[in-house]
Amino acid sequence: MDTVCGHCGALRWQNEPKGACCHQGKVKLDFHPPPPDELVELMTPGTPYYDEFRGKIRAYNTAFQMASMGCDVVRHAGAPHAAFTVQGNVCHRIGTLLPVRDGEERFLQLYFLDAEQATERRATLCGGLDRVVLNILSGMLHVHNNYVRALQPALLMARGVPNSRIVLSADHRPRSEHERRFNLPMGREVAVLMPDEIRGPRDIVVHERGGQLFRINEFSRQYDPLCYVLLHPHGTDGWSIELKTARGVTMRQYAAFHIRYRPGHFNLIPRGGRLFQQYLVDTQVKVESDRLAYVREHQDGFNGFRAETIRGVRDALADGEEPDGVIDEVAQYQQSRFLGSMEAAWRLQDRPIHGHHPPVQQLQLHMDNDERRVVFRDDANLDAVLDGEQINHSMLTSFFELCQVDEFAATLLYTEVPRYYTWQVRRGRGADARPAHWRRRLRGQPHPDVPGVFVSDTLSRMYTTTPRAGEVFFLRLLLNNVRGPRSYEHLRTVNGRVCATMREACSELGLLEDGLHWARALDEASVTRFPGGLRFLFALILIEGEETCNPAELWMRFRDVLSEDIARRRDVARAAGRRALTDDEVYDEALRKLAVILRRLRGKTLAEYGLPVPPVLDVPAEPDDEPDGGAQFDPVVLAERVEREEVGLTDDQRAVYDEVLRRLDNGESGVIFLQAPGGCGKTYLENLLLAKVRSRGEVAVAVAASGIAASLLEGGTTAHYRFKIPVPEQVVSPAGSLPELVDRIFPNMDENYVDQEWLHERTILAPLNAIVDSANTAALALLPGETMTYYSVDTLTENDNEAEVGPIVPPEVLNAIDVSGMPSHRRQVKVGAPVVLMRNLNAPRVVNGTLCTVLRAAPNVLELRIASGIARGG
Repeated sequence: MDTVCGHCGALRWQNEPKGACCHQGKVKLDFHPPPPDELVELMTPGTPYYDEFRGKIRAYNTAFQMASMGCDVVRHAGAPHAAFTVQGNVCHRIGTLLPVRDGEERFLQLYFLDAEQATERRATLCGGLDRVVLNILSGMLHVHNNYVRALQPALLMARGVPNSRIVLSADHRPRSEHERRFNLPMGREVAVLMPDEIRGPRDIVVHERGGQLFRINEFSRQYDPLCYVLLHPHGTDGWSIELKTARGVTMRQYAAFHIRYRPGHFNLIPRGGRLFQQYLVDTQVKVESDRLAYVREHQDGFNGFRAETIRGVRDALADGEEPDGVIDEVAQYQQSRFLGSMEAAWRLQDRPIHGHHPPVQQLQLHMDNDERRVVFRDDANLDAVLDGEQINHSMLTSFFELCQVDEFAATLLYTEVPRYYTWQVRRGRGADARPAHWRRRLRGQPHPDVPGVFVSDTLSRMYTTTPRAGEVFFLRLLLNNVRGPRSYEHLRTVNGRVCATMREACSELGLLEDGLHWARALDEASVTRFPGGLRFLFALILIEGEETCNPAELWMRFRDVLSEDIARRRDVARAAGRRALTDDEVYDEALRKLAVILRRLRGKTLAEYGLPVPPVLDVPAEPDDEPDGGAQFDPVVLAERVEREEVGLTDDQRAVYDEVLRRLDNGESGVIFLQAPGGCGKTYLENLLLAKVRSRGEVAVAVAASGIAASLLEGGTTAHYRFKIPVPEQVVSPAGSLPELVDRIFPNMDENYVDQEWLHERTILAPLNAIVDSANTAALALLPGETMTYYSVDTLTENDNEAEVGPIVPPEVLNAIDVSGMPSHRRQVKVGAPVVLMRNLNAPRVVNGTLCTVLRAAPNVLELRIASGIARGG
């Protein structure tokens, strides 16, 4: 600190606000008197007892304090020099002058023992203290401290006057103020009151004997010198309410003035180490207590507020009872408060603890209007409360009304409204009252597309609920997904049908993984897919939706479409006069085909999914319509393929083929570069070489530079994946922006996208999901047609006990997580758009990295054409 305040002489940092110490000269206070030489020596580094005293200063202060600070101290494990932190309320108490009969002396009572006894008792009470230091401090206080010097004579004087009382006076009153007040000659801090004399409202009455403690008013001038004896060795006054009344100095300003270093003045308070930390926290607590006392005394209502739903208020009126829901915000705040010394020092200097940007708008959430919560004074007339709320609106119901009259608002989600509108609270009362409502912002960034609309960076937060809350949880889910709702009924309307509940609407929209969306997917697929493809889709549903679908129910509902091709052959045989299958035999045949697919994809049986198991046939079942990928690396199958395809090699292909095999047979390493125009059979040759090596039981690793190229090779992967090659952090493109880059890679997209070869031979790679999403959005905008949006589904858990499963995280937070390797919550596609699969669905035909083209986009099903790999065109 190298800057000196020109008003009070306090040191401050160069960039520290000028008014932090004395409010730029507006706070004028006397400095505390110079401390005794004994204390200066103990506080000076390098002196014999400096380390002992400074390291245990809180314990030494406890040994000599005349009043106590009661609080819950938060212990910082593993941090011996951690800041002093308290939780909850703080109270301040003083005991009696003498202990109970045969009791042990503590705090104030120790000053009435002789010096040697007091030192031994303090050493016992606060273990580990040096007796030499205790004797130094005891002698110093008996000489310099006004309270210590005055209490013993006051006790002797009081014993001479029956029923008199010893008082620590809250005010400095002259002797002539009360004729019968006996002020001691060494100061006016301690007085003896006659039996009929009235004490001041904040005077502290000190009882002669007993074991109880008595609370001290936080705003008494005696509190600091009684509790922080070593920081006020002369008994110098602390802040009092008179300072605020007479000189306009608040408790915070008083503390901010006295915690400063000043050249030429040996200020004990900031040199107090851990005791200084306690002083900071204690003072800030008193500052907050002063403010909270004002809130408690001046808030509307005699006993605070009540919160209740409108239905609860109406029921209370009908029953003639008082509604529940008393709110004591002051007590809640005090009990949940944690305050550390660093925060206390910052607040006492009137510095901001945190920046509040951007602003956050809390959004109300409730079912019908009767479930809306209202807050009212404890002494309010309930009829008036109901009358006023009937014309008022909540944020949610106002949003419904806004969507009915504002075309732009009808395009927004509930959580997006605060960015464009501000919430105007209710104004006025009675007939002239203006209900609360949303109003368009008058300032901010102009909307790029909508004139008259301004955009801010305000965030919004809806109250979090769990599935245990029932319909409110599903209401919240709908509000996060449905744009422009005009009412609760409109929210429940899906495809023109009004659902009975919010949960049903969520299910119909595919927002819940409740099993119903699997049935909708099969319904949509059955319109265009043949039975063989439907059986494959049914198998995928069993595998992917094992936790939520009901296999037996799905089978019974869709067994006719799943076996339609078998039933058709049955009808043909019957028409030709041949033996025809019964209905049960038709279903059994479809189950056998389904069993083959399940065994190939996952190695599971029908019984493991709870499906009927058909009888075993003497002859093998006919192969399914969906081509089987076969055993990917079965040497026998591969050998047969090699023998069949080797004869088809051209002379150039044969030359390369024989050279590679010769090198393998002779153990020669090397690099062979194969160059030829497109369509000359390079991929055919490479896959045949892979099959030849694998047919001999050897290992062939197929890698390529890109995922598209890797998907053309059987069992292929990218080189970056296989060999863990790092991806370059930056690739410089001549394009000036991402949209420009997209236009360079995909020129004239609206005309060329129908050429699948043109579309699939170009791609944009990016290291971050955010860049990929932006590129996809820009590319989709160039394609004609309607954009379809798909969302991941949410699975409800039966257990929402935070003690067992951890904190409940809102669905929108989970859905916002976007990490590498995990699909995003939201995906947009168009018919004709290229897509890449991220799962192995039917290896080796349809695997992770397979390039496809969207043929049809239904709400629950995407129909794709395979554009790469061995199943290309399928």
